[in-house]
Amino acid sequence: MKMIKLCENQKFDGSWELTEKISKILGKSQNEIKTSATIQDVNVWTTALAIAFLRKYFLEQRDEWEMIEEKAFNWLRTRDVEGKDVVQEAMNFLST
Repeated sequence: MKMIKLCENQKFDGSWELTEKISKILGKSQNEIKTSATIQDVNVWTTALAIAFLRKYFLEQRDEWEMIEEKAFNWLRTRDVEGKDVVQEAMNFLST
């Protein structure tokens, strides 16, 4: 159910916006997400977290969300990620 809710909240452009709904799905408070951001653009960080969340908890259902992930990566490529692997950093954050 969390996977579906997360996917339903992806914006048309492929990104995710930090909302109360998204923070609940991710199991972190909005404040935790904002303060943990390793990059200035919170929507880039939220999008990276969404990808990492799907990979961490729903890897066996990847065929169901692979296109969603691809759309998110295409959006991330258009953003300044400050030379960081934001998805890997998001994976690390979700593991804490």
